[in-house]
Amino acid sequence: MKQKKTTRLHFSEEDMKKPSVKKAASKAEAAADRADRAKERLPVKRKKRLRFEETAAEKPSSLSRKLTHAPGDVLSSQLHQQIGRSNEDENTGVEAAHFAEGSTEGAVRMAGYAGYSRKLKQFEKQRSWNGKQMPQM
Repeated sequence: MKQKKTTRLHFSEEDMKKPSVKKAASKAEAAADRADRAKERLPVKRKKRLRFEETAAEKPSSLSRKLTHAPGDVLSSQLHQQIGRSNEDENTGVEAAHFAEGSTEGAVRMAGYAGYSRKLKQFEKQRSWNGKQMPQM
């Protein structure tokens, strides 16, 4: 796609005899030249075409998910146990912070599981569609 050149100012010969107009015309010409050079440096937009290949998506492995989440779960549980043991002096502020942290972690874990279960649901739906035949009309 070819870009348009910058529009330039045109002055009559009578106007160009005046020094103030001549100076302004030279500045306008220089500005138009700079604008043209800047337009030439802009990247050219190219049309992009998407190409899709037929590939069967595989159901994600629950074992790999458990392996990736296990270290974080172990560290989290150990940390909560340490906080619980050190909280034996019935400090209400620490108890409240500990409870809020536990609730937040539970909510984050639930949100992660919701996204994962949504992904699994798509695979289950696809498997049920493959087992059924389409009704003939």
